[in-house]
Amino acid sequence: MVAYTTALRGEVLAACVANEGTRVVALRFEVSESWVRRIKQQHRETGQIVPKTAAL
Repeated sequence: MVAYTTALRGEVLAACVANEGTRVVALRFEVSESWVRRIKQQHRETGQIVPKTAAL
């Protein structure tokens, strides 16, 4: 699986900050709602939006 780019993550987060709903953002960027929620949570908890490193 390939991680989404940091640029896409930033655009998704910006849309969320602009008070667009999770479902609307997910549909607009063609990602899952759960992924949008995870990005928001990751940013809230760590302040980061970079992809996590893969654990082998």
